[in-house]
Amino acid sequence: MVRNDSDIQTLDDLQGRKVSIGAAESGTERNAKEILSFSGLNDQLVETVNLDYTKAASMLASGKIDAFFCTAGIRTTVIDELSKECKIRLLSIDEKCMKKLQKAYPFYVKYTIPANTYSGQSTQVETLGVKSILLASDNLSDETVKEITRLLFKHGKDMQYATSLNLNLDEKTATHGVTIPFHPGAASYYRDKGITVTTK
Repeated sequence: MVRNDSDIQTLDDLQGRKVSIGAAESGTERNAKEILSFSGLNDQLVETVNLDYTKAASMLASGKIDAFFCTAGIRTTVIDELSKECKIRLLSIDEKCMKKLQKAYPFYVKYTIPANTYSGQSTQVETLGVKSILLASDNLSDETVKEITRLLFKHGKDMQYATSLNLNLDEKTATHGVTIPFHPGAASYYRDKGITVTTK
């Protein structure tokens, strides 16, 4: 994201700018580096700094950085607060970059941030989402994991309401892009729904 008064309109415009790519060794840093790389922007073309979201938001508001990456659910508190403190603009990721990233890293999914998600954001933003996965120990029984999986999908909307998280739980797409084996209990649940996954 950038300040609304910035002349940065696309990822290409980040060339020669100071950009926070998230805290060191964070998921955000990894995502930011992949997005920049697939946009043709390397460390020589963009001045990158490692800042957590709170520090990045503060420095963007004060003009000390030009942009920052954020990998989080929509209605993220720090962005919500920043959008009320100063006018910001979310940048879309272009279709060509998205397709290249999704081909290289199947865990990326195309995602649309609806208009008016944040203060002053009047248009929808085309970006990439990263799936969150729930890990289960091999020591958990198949029955337990199958029941947990069933409850997640059955009560997903209740959990979303209770936590204000955008869980977006959908059995039909939940397994897409997951590159690690599924617990046999989860695989059994999906099999009952006609969805085949790998357990090895």
